[in-house]
Amino acid sequence: MLPAMRYRSKASVRHMGVLLALTAIGALPLLAQKPAAAPSSDDNTIFELPPVEVTATLRSEPLLSIPVSVAVMSGTQMLAANMANLSDVTMQMPSFTYRFQGSAKDQAMLIRGLGTITTSPGTEPDVSTVVDSVVLARPGQAFMSLIDVDHIEVLKGPQGTLFGKNASVGVVNIVTKDPTEKPEGYLDVRYLGSGNEEDVRAGVSGAIIPGKLNGMLSVMYGNYDGNVQNITLNKTVNGFSNWGTRGKLVFKTNDNFKATFILSYVHSYITPPLVAMATATTNFPAGVTSSFPVMAQAILPVVASTNNLQTGSGYYAHDYDDNATLSGQFEWKIGEFTLTAISAYQHWFNKQLQDQGNVPVAIYLPGTTNTYTSWDHGWLMFDAYSQELRITSPKGHLFEYVGGLFWEKAIDTETYRRDVTQAPDATTKVANFGEAHYGTVNNTVAAYGEGTWNISKQFRVVTGLRVTHDTLSFYHQRVASSPVAVPGVQPTLGIHSGDTSANGVSGRGGLQYDLAKNTMVYVTYTKGYKGPAYNVFFNQTILQVGALQPEVSDDYEVGIKTMALSNRLQFTGTVFDTKYKNYQANFQTYVLGTAVTNLINAGQVSTKGIEFDSRYLVTPDFTLYSSAAWINAKIDNFFTPAGAANVNGQPLPFSPTFKGNVMGTYTIAMSNGYKVLVSSDYTYLTKQQFSLTETPDTVQPAYGIWNASVALVNPASGWKVTLFAKNIADQHYALIISQGTNALVRMVPRDNSRYFGIAIHKDFY
Repeated sequence: MLPAMRYRSKASVRHMGVLLALTAIGALPLLAQKPAAAPSSDDNTIFELPPVEVTATLRSEPLLSIPVSVAVMSGTQMLAANMANLSDVTMQMPSFTYRFQGSAKDQAMLIRGLGTITTSPGTEPDVSTVVDSVVLARPGQAFMSLIDVDHIEVLKGPQGTLFGKNASVGVVNIVTKDPTEKPEGYLDVRYLGSGNEEDVRAGVSGAIIPGKLNGMLSVMYGNYDGNVQNITLNKTVNGFSNWGTRGKLVFKTNDNFKATFILSYVHSYITPPLVAMATATTNFPAGVTSSFPVMAQAILPVVASTNNLQTGSGYYAHDYDDNATLSGQFEWKIGEFTLTAISAYQHWFNKQLQDQGNVPVAIYLPGTTNTYTSWDHGWLMFDAYSQELRITSPKGHLFEYVGGLFWEKAIDTETYRRDVTQAPDATTKVANFGEAHYGTVNNTVAAYGEGTWNISKQFRVVTGLRVTHDTLSFYHQRVASSPVAVPGVQPTLGIHSGDTSANGVSGRGGLQYDLAKNTMVYVTYTKGYKGPAYNVFFNQTILQVGALQPEVSDDYEVGIKTMALSNRLQFTGTVFDTKYKNYQANFQTYVLGTAVTNLINAGQVSTKGIEFDSRYLVTPDFTLYSSAAWINAKIDNFFTPAGAANVNGQPLPFSPTFKGNVMGTYTIAMSNGYKVLVSSDYTYLTKQQFSLTETPDTVQPAYGIWNASVALVNPASGWKVTLFAKNIADQHYALIISQGTNALVRMVPRDNSRYFGIAIHKDFY
């Protein structure tokens, strides 16, 4: 491991001590779904926290009444903290992390240390993303910029009973705002430094046909130059340019029928480079370091370091995404019951250009491993169709339930090309290429139901079951210029295909008991299921065409939810223990020195720990939020590929042992009707491993991020001006560290260094 990357235990203990002292005071990083305004300090009325409503059980219920571990963040909080997407949200939700790579199709979300990390279209994510009751079929769709968010719920642990097979680790449930009857609108403009970030959002809402049809239309645009310099191409990279729109219509004929139509489109363009941290890599478990002097020479004048912000790549790496969704939701009141039908169509286009070699030209250096250029160009076309029909019983009966039927068809078509140039001697350049065409078709049919038996006013029994039938097929063909393997490219492989099917059962059982009016405890057992998979990717070989077995899990949880101190302190806590069998994971292998990933049934992994969220209204003007998670996510019994080291007992990637967040907000009321809002938050993570191969140099040391803001608000006119300070302590860290071709490389985060910004918001009534 490099000296600069060693785990600094004294600093870590000091940071953790500060955070634990703060979290002992109270509060989690969540706001109520629709928070009521707190009374001012000169008001003699009793002040208390407003209730939080969630839809984690497919009906609107109080957060404190459901036996599910849920973290909630409001859209108002996201806007105030300058959060535009789910990757931003993960910083303030301790059990929620994400893996970022060069393309949206390579990104993944993880909950409690578990999640599917793969580029294969032949597998689905472990963490399901649901937007307005529509399940996103691929994880890359979830990382687009979000518009008009009302709130985000993160459901932790298997949720397959109600949300489907690709929820074996958890669910991210995104709920957007409904249009209003009264005409209103907003404009939000912000500018942030360290890369010239600009963001503009605007929307209008109101009645189109009074009393019957309400509509809203919103638009967004964001641009960020970046914070990494490509000195070969003389470009600023690691930035983005996004724009999108969202329209929503809500039609009501009477109290018995409601129809909601949503059309959304987001275009994303990012320029993410890999930057060199060291021209050496260290293996596991021997800890032997291999140096690559030719790489150090090839990237000059770039010098590899832990906080290097330059790249010498000769290829302009970038990624396009077009993501569109059209959905219709219809609700009928039939007596006391509600019948809901949800129809949706999703379209996703992705185009990526990546540099796997990270050098401007191939270089020959006698007596060492030579560099080569490896430039990738990929296209993805994805379409998904889904239909859901469910019935919801009334509340207040002995047995209340939600049940339904679900169908989805997902079609993926991809082309991937890799061009490799080698330097076998000082004067020769040899160019080769490989181009693969592949795709998958996935069909899912399921029936599900979950109900609560109200045995008494204090005691309830929860039961749930889902039966799923999956069919999955693939095809693949690759044409290569070389009859033998070259770096990163396997030889030509004729067209081949396969298909498989499986039946899966998910279930839930649990007990709830009210210890007091505002205190509930629960214990649950959940059986999770994720369907079969194929390892379909550019370098697929004839030995990798077999179907992977379904992934199954067993989860045990004990939780408590309470409102105390005269409804001023809200606390939720969970102890969990989950085991996964036939875990579907990527394991890194090499093709003539180039790292490639191989999706396998990894064996058994587990995650166990303690997590809590709290919110404390100290005074009518001062609120503290805190959350923390202690998680032990590890490899129990790994089916190690031939030639790879045994990694049993090692930690799972992207899972710090401890992650916590604390935030405080304070409102100062002024005599002229203005208000000053002061907010500050701090997030701390212990060290985390980024690679399943457990290489010692791909470990991110512990770090903490401190942000703050101050806002001047005029409630009467709808104006708000906010000044931001991000990463105040100037803490450098990596989104991911990996062993690339002849180098240790990292992805640089947006807040790699301290920066400041301003936001101006105007509401129109």
